[in-house]
Amino acid sequence: MTPTMGMNALMMGVVVVIIGGIDSIAGIALAAVLLGIAQHLGSWSIGSQWQETVAFLVLVCFLILRPQGFFGKPMKTTTV
Repeated sequence: MTPTMGMNALMMGVVVVIIGGIDSIAGIALAAVLLGIAQHLGSWSIGSQWQETVAFLVLVCFLILRPQGFFGKPMKTTTV
């Protein structure tokens, strides 16, 4: 046993929750499937050592394009 056991699974779980949206169970399930497919296609085409990199690239793309998640609603902005 080491102190970092399970850290990879924990980080993938955090990535899935961010992509899916924190308040949407359906979005989290869809994000998990999408992330799994992206990781396996990435390891099939460029190598298995890049699985985590593919996951974080997907995360960065979602944070840029759709920061509220799959089924999240955009936040209202207020002007001061």
